[in-house]
Amino acid sequence: MDVLKPVRDIKEFISNDIVWNYFNVESRDCILPSRIYIPQYYFKRMGKKMDVKHPKLFSEKLNWLKIYYHDPLMTICA
Repeated sequence: MDVLKPVRDIKEFISNDIVWNYFNVESRDCILPSRIYIPQYYFKRMGKKMDVKHPKLFSEKLNWLKIYYHDPLMTICA
């Protein structure tokens, strides 16, 4: 297995097991910011890219709220 081979396609890069193990996408202790982590996790679980700019599906809208809507009241309510 050649770890340092050039990546020709972003889907090949995302689906690479080494990348997923490095970023530890399934873990809650992920070191990535939420604006990067959430779309990657969505892609891994749903099998399609999340539309961050214009969310249409309910799940995309909920994930958009996780990324961009930070109201202190939400912490209290949760």
